[in-house]
Amino acid sequence: MHSTAAGIVLSLTCSSLLWANKPACFADIPVYDAFGYMQPFVISSVFKAGERHLGDLLRLKDRRYGLLSVGERLYFSESAIGALLEIRLEGPNGAMTTTQVALNTCAQRSSVQYGGLDSGADVRTSSVTGHISGCNVNGDWWIKAIPMFGEYSQVGAYEGRIRTDGMFAIVASMRGGRYIVVIGKDREPVKAFSAEVIIGGKNDVGDVGLRGLCPK
Repeated sequence: MHSTAAGIVLSLTCSSLLWANKPACFADIPVYDAFGYMQPFVISSVFKAGERHLGDLLRLKDRRYGLLSVGERLYFSESAIGALLEIRLEGPNGAMTTTQVALNTCAQRSSVQYGGLDSGADVRTSSVTGHISGCNVNGDWWIKAIPMFGEYSQVGAYEGRIRTDGMFAIVASMRGGRYIVVIGKDREPVKAFSAEVIIGGKNDVGDVGLRGLCPK
């Protein structure tokens, strides 16, 4: 009985010391499925990008990085800023994904998309189509689709064309998933909305009303 109590006290003491000494900097790395729902992934290992042979930095306790993982959050020392890390995350039913994260600042966020939406059609491109209403669309109007989750450097942004009758289309080799679509004119965005893109699919978002938002 006494040994059990002592063990609990020791465990609580070690846990308290761990949290008291955790590094001040952190990076949140949430994982989302293709529909945009957060998934319960946790960081399982961290490597220096391109140098996996050096081993898992979480296990090595390298003082230059001072890494500590808690769920989807990676704590690190300020001296680690500038490092490029390869981070492995594990989720339910053996799910696993790997992403690269550049430590640029002492508090940051770098989301990951796990999985994708696919029509199964043997085509390279997908499309997002629709129609703008409520504004005169003469002039320099533009439209772009940006993945809602995942690093921009890995997945990119895609640009389309808006016709003078308000019809628009973005046709590109897009990854299947949830996107932010931005409509703008000249130097300013006018409206943003979400859309799900299926690989090889014709994803029509219907009418996008801009009444009350028309730029001068």
